[in-house]
Amino acid sequence: MTKRVFIFFLMLELSCTALKPKVSYENDGVLYSIQGKFDIVEIDKLNFIYTQSDNNILSRHQLDTKSKLDYVDNRLGKIDDLDPFDPLNIMLFYKSYGIIKILDNTLNIIKIINFREFSNYQNVVSVCSSNDGRFWIFDESIQKIVKINSNFEKFAETNRLSDLGVQLSSIIKMRESNNQLFVLVEGTGILVFDNFGQFIRKVVVPKIVDFSLNNAILYYTFNDEVYRIEGIDIRKLDVPRSIQPLSAVKINGDYIVQQFRGGINYQKID
Repeated sequence: MTKRVFIFFLMLELSCTALKPKVSYENDGVLYSIQGKFDIVEIDKLNFIYTQSDNNILSRHQLDTKSKLDYVDNRLGKIDDLDPFDPLNIMLFYKSYGIIKILDNTLNIIKIINFREFSNYQNVVSVCSSNDGRFWIFDESIQKIVKINSNFEKFAETNRLSDLGVQLSSIIKMRESNNQLFVLVEGTGILVFDNFGQFIRKVVVPKIVDFSLNNAILYYTFNDEVYRIEGIDIRKLDVPRSIQPLSAVKINGDYIVQQFRGGINYQKID
């Protein structure tokens, strides 16, 4: 190996090391913490926590061993959404490029789906996984939410959102749970559809900016408090508190994960 090539690889290794966030694990016997600045925090049904750092490093944290796997690919920029609905088929969405990546449980790429290669869906701005291995997508051009497979075949669709009184609003996030699709619309609240795209109800909670689902029960935060929505019933929860301002909460039935500016706390639910 020439001296010039050796220096190149040395500089590359140092630059990759510099990108890694300083994540530390703390445990006081009851409440566990992962320190770091994260843009995305999700938890799957197997109790793995996923974080995307401000340096665009995706990590999969194993709670019982305090170990993690990392995935880094900056060619498409920031990950806009991460849906671990299926822990064996983790969905990453890059809105600016209209691309979905599917990762396995070791964070290796299984599949890449590019909506720009299919003329019918050129302006997809929100996606999520479905329980039948397909995807829900929202295309701003047609103002409909459509269920498709990886070959772009359509299986279900909603009415135009304008028919539901939603005018040119932005969809922040979509998730499916118990054969129901939950759609967070900016300034409106939650729209709920069945597995065939039929509208069920609207829950007016205009201040929500993120949510998580467990058995079709929705959890969110507002003014540093945690709330749950079941059907049309909204109530405040008594959860472990911290002195840090709460920005998001994720609950999967076993753990509650609270996100703050400087990291996350997680605690097993009794």
